[in-house]
Order: sequence, then structure tokens, then C-alpha cells
Amino acid sequence: MPKSVYKKIILITLAIATILLVFTWSDRLSATSTEVWVTDAMSRIFPGDRSENVRNIQLYAAKGEYESFQVGIKLPRNSTFQNGLTQVSIEFTDFYGSEGNQFSKDNLALYQEKYVRIDQSSPSQMFDRNKPEKKNFYPDGLFPLTKLSKPDQKVNLVGDGNENQVVWVDLFVPRDAVADNYRSQFKISTGIEKLQGEVQVKVWDFELPIKPSLDSSFLLWNNTREVDAVELLKHKIMPALTIDYREEKNLIKNWGLKSVRLPFWSGADITNCSMTEAPSIQEISESVQRYDSNLSTYVYSVDEIDKCTNLYEPLKKWGKNIHQAGAKHLAVMSPVPELYDYVDIWVVDPSRYYEHRKEIEEVLSLDKEVWFYTALVQDNYSPKWQIDFAPINYRIPHGFINQSLDFTGVLYWAADYWEGDPWQKADFLQDGNSYPGEGQLVYPGRKFGINRVVPSMRLKMIREGVEDYEYVEILKSYGLKDWSKKVLSKIAPNWKDWDQDPDHLALARIKLGEKISQLSAQRS
Repeated sequence: MPKSVYKKIILITLAIATILLVFTWSDRLSATSTEVWVTDAMSRIFPGDRSENVRNIQLYAAKGEYESFQVGIKLPRNSTFQNGLTQVSIEFTDFYGSEGNQFSKDNLALYQEKYVRIDQSSPSQMFDRNKPEKKNFYPDGLFPLTKLSKPDQKVNLVGDGNENQVVWVDLFVPRDAVADNYRSQFKISTGIEKLQGEVQVKVWDFELPIKPSLDSSFLLWNNTREVDAVELLKHKIMPALTIDYREEKNLIKNWGLKSVRLPFWSGADITNCSMTEAPSIQEISESVQRYDSNLSTYVYSVDEIDKCTNLYEPLKKWGKNIHQAGAKHLAVMSPVPELYDYVDIWVVDPSRYYEHRKEIEEVLSLDKEVWFYTALVQDNYSPKWQIDFAPINYRIPHGFINQSLDFTGVLYWAADYWEGDPWQKADFLQDGNSYPGEGQLVYPGRKFGINRVVPSMRLKMIREGVEDYEYVEILKSYGLKDWSKKVLSKIAPNWKDWDQDPDHLALARIKLGEKISQLSAQRS
């Protein structure tokens, strides 16, 4: 055999040995070293995911806006942390910009992501446009960690037996922050190791309002105290509660409460084509007058009664009394011409939108409102709110699809419907199918000694969508509705043709934010 061939064989053997050595050494390092990385809010870190080896992240936000990110921590194999020891801590510095601009790390809120087991995935078919992921454990519930308040304060993580521990971080940009580029460093300590990373945030030169422009109505079934209502309001969502009028001023001033559901219900729904007698004008009026005049009051009278044509006449009576009492009338059903004058807010799901586009366009032209709702998995294309769908599902309807279709609100049937312990299992069974996390956007805090509900990651994504909606509302005030719609149309023109790539949504949001910031700077 020629010497040149021997030489090539030797070189190839050495190369293979080197690669094997690198992999072996890398594997040994990963077995003994903690790995830390950061990622955006529209990603998920599953229990066995590998480190991305990225320790810095760039954020963009307006004043008065929440922006979130995640810090992943992959623990060494056989780490004692997995036995429940709180030996891993995380701490941040304040945020520093140029020319002495800064704001405190007090504006950070940290949560530890908890994995929930899903035994049966949401229903799907081979040719569905939007499919659930197929995993056994999903990060969703958020356990609140101690809020940072001192430069030397550390937040400890609690072991739960997983190799990956993930911290969800909410940054609230102060309303008095100066538009600038800011940096904050974070440090992870394990007792034997210290690893560092950096968060950069560009603060734009405009502010989001306390009171969201997007209307909403999310029902709380079992957790109806003020502290539970506040948890939804923190996420720009209106709780569908008959709130104690003595509490409303705090909720209006500090948390942006804008609407109240009045305590009248007809009993008519998809299973019942009969209504109780309409409440009197006086009854409704007395209920309206209990609340601050700045609050919008509405009566949610019926739910999914499209087939109940026998209810048109009693529904007219309800509508007349509601209007004369000074409230709005909300009905979950497709618009029908016979009721155009008696309903103010029509709430439809995506399939009803496609079945009744003509009627929806007509009621919009009459200055009526159209909201959307979602439940279960009723089509194969629209965004879904079950846990096992990609995170963009919870964000894209609110700001992008709503604005594209001129919808102005969202309704959800339950935020706290739990069967058993939702921290352990998220299954929601109906008619032989599972819809994990259906009706569950918050978790019970009592398991961890917290006397209120605590948020899910999905609720955080919904808040991001409400803030996206706000960007377009601001651009409308500058006369740029058509320009905004061109940007939106490339991402989510309707319920079927929406882009499932979160990076594309993020880039579109940056384009909207940069435009507003430029216009705001010119105005000032």
C-alpha cells in the first residue's frame, strides 16, 4: 500500500480520536458543570433540553410595558439540588443606560417555572394547520420567587427533581424611565460555581397606558376576591366579576380596571333554548349606578344560542332594558339582522367568523363591537389555548389577528377551572378527548403558602398580545391605521393564514415600536 494512503489513514484515525476525545471531555464537563443560558418568552425549555450556550439577550419595550425572558439552568448530573436543596441562587444588578440614566432592579419579578404532566395530548389530525406538540411534561405554572429589593439580595430556587431549572423574569419598564439602551448583569451561584449573563433593553420613547385599549372578559369561578382579580388585571385582562364597588377605585387607579360584568344571566346556552324573564330597567340601572361612571358596565346574557331562533323576541326585551338602564349588551353568538339594534358586543369563535363574515362586517359598520373567544379544539387552523400548543398561540390573536379584523375584545369562559391538583396534571377531559389546561390560566397559590392565584406562562403570553394591540392603537392615533395593517397582514391577516414563527412576530413588533418611537420623538 502506498505511503500516502497510510498517511491518510493515520490522519483520519487521529481526527476521529480527537472528535471522540472532545465529545467525551464535553460530556464529562456537562456532568460536573452547571450550564446557564437565556432565551425569549416565546420559547419553552423542556426538562431534557440542552443548553443553548447564550448568556445575553436583547429586549425592546415601551415605558409602562412588561417584557419577559427566561433563564435556563442545567444542573450537573446527580446534582444534590435534585434532592430538594436550595443551593442555586440568581441575582441581578440595576439597569444602567447612558449619561447616568438608570432604573432599579425592583422592577423585576422572578418566577420559577413548574412542569406539569400531560398524559393525553389535545386532539389533532394529520393535515391540521395548527397541531399540538407531543411531550409528557410542559413548563406552565409559575411559582413566584422573592422579588428583588436590595443589591445583595439573592433568590433561591427550589429543587423539583428536574435536570433543568428555569426562571421566568418579568421586567416592568418604569413610566418615568428615559428612552435609552440599558444593561443589567445577572449572576447564578451554585455554591461551587458562579456564572454570569447580561440583559440589554432598549426603552422606546413612548408609554403604554395603565388601562388597556383591548376589551376583555375572563370568568373567575372559584377565586373571586380582589387579590385574585388583581392577578388578571396585572396581565391586562378584565375579570368578569361583579366587583365590590368599594374596591373598584383601587382597581381603576392602580390596575387599569375598565369594565364590570353586571349580575344578570338568562340561563340560555348551547344546551338550553329558554331564557328567564328580562330584569327590569330599574334593577339594571341600580346595578349600573353602584359603579364609577368611568367604568363600562355590561350584561352577558346568553352563550352560543345560534340555533335558538325562538329566543329572538325575549332577547330583544333583554336588550331594550339593558340599553335604557345605560349598560351594554353582550351575547356570545353570531350576529343576526333581527338583533342588530339589541346587542352591542357580539362574541364569535373563528368558525363563526367564517360562517358569518357578511353579518360581522355589517355590525362593525354600525359601530357595534365584535370580540373573539376560544374553547377546546373546534377547528384545525386557529390559535389554541391548550398547554400543548406552541406559545405563539396565546399571543398572536390579541394584538395581530384582532387588529387585522377590527375586533376589539376577547372573552374566555374560565381562568381558574381546576380538576384535582393542576400543578401535577393538566388534563381536561370531555367526550373522550383531552384538552390540557382548558379553562386554566392561573394556578392555586395555596400549595406554596400564597393566599391568591398565581399566573401561568400562557397568561404572560396573553398579556404580551394585549400590549401588541396597544401598539397598533397608538399608531392609529397618528393616522397610521393602514400602515399598521400592512405590517400585520404579513404576520396574521386572519384566523387561518397566521405565521407560526415567533421570530417573525417579534420582528414585526419591533417595526411597530420603532415607528411609534420615531413619531413620539418628532412630536416632542
